[in-house]
Amino acid sequence: MAWSEQLRRRLKLNDLHAFLIVAETGSMGRAAQHLNTSQPAISRAIAQLEQSFGVSLFDRDRRGVALTKAGRALLDGGVAAFDDLRQAAKSIEFLSDPALGEIRIGGNEAIIAGLLPAVLRRLRRRYPGISIHIVQAGATAQQYRDLRERKVDLIFGRIPARVDDDIAAEVLFEEQLHVVAGLRSPWRRRRKLTLAELIDEPWTLSPQEGLVGAVVAEAFRTNGFAVPRKGLAIGSIHLQSTLVTSGSFLGMFPGSMLQFGEGRAAFSRLPLDLNVAPWPVGVMRLRKRAIGAPADLFLTCAREEVRPVPDTGRRRIAQRPPKN
Repeated sequence: MAWSEQLRRRLKLNDLHAFLIVAETGSMGRAAQHLNTSQPAISRAIAQLEQSFGVSLFDRDRRGVALTKAGRALLDGGVAAFDDLRQAAKSIEFLSDPALGEIRIGGNEAIIAGLLPAVLRRLRRRYPGISIHIVQAGATAQQYRDLRERKVDLIFGRIPARVDDDIAAEVLFEEQLHVVAGLRSPWRRRRKLTLAELIDEPWTLSPQEGLVGAVVAEAFRTNGFAVPRKGLAIGSIHLQSTLVTSGSFLGMFPGSMLQFGEGRAAFSRLPLDLNVAPWPVGVMRLRKRAIGAPADLFLTCAREEVRPVPDTGRRRIAQRPPKN
């Protein structure tokens, strides 16, 4: 009998679940409490797994347990297996009743304040019963971590220049940065401007450690300036929107916010070119993870929503479907 066939016959989901909880809690006793069972039962489950694989999964001492290299390999596979089962169950529920669908979407603050709500409105018109959970994750490292830990199904936002091998990315359009002012700003009356004319104005900007903030800092550097410090207000997109709307501050917003954001009517894009290259925006997911029917519907709505994007990017990037 082949080794894989032996494993299929011996391996029990309950044992694998117990293993995952022990790995998470770092203790047989805490795992037993979590699963409302006895510590000997947990020990037997781990022993059966170790016998099936022929390796030690944990190093044990008085303080608890720690994964061996073999244990870490099983942890990765076990998490993926249970996640695939959950996704399959969600898809089956959705097929029997669309009101049971659920999606978890991660994204940076700018995309959450601009394009994402437009996609969700389109999705909700077709499938009003789908539940949507939004997780804010600005840095690429955090976005990757949320995907790998199965905290989100998809990341919606900027696609980094280099995407890790286990991540599939689909580019939907190019995003452009614009200088914006409120409707009462005197700068709106100008037909042509340079950043040099505006550098001493009060600015409200995104933190530089975030994705948008990094592009903003690049825009100032490209034009020969440091990020202004005098009279500067750094904060959330919502704070920036309020301050720009007041007419006293200038800001830099991605074009998708001006195209899709709820407060877009209160902003005016000023006539100057920042000479900053546009950046790709799209969707990222784990390459080998099944995402389920509701997430596929979200992807369809996202593609449809950005198809005619007159102001968010000067040209549309051809879609690059993720490879399975």
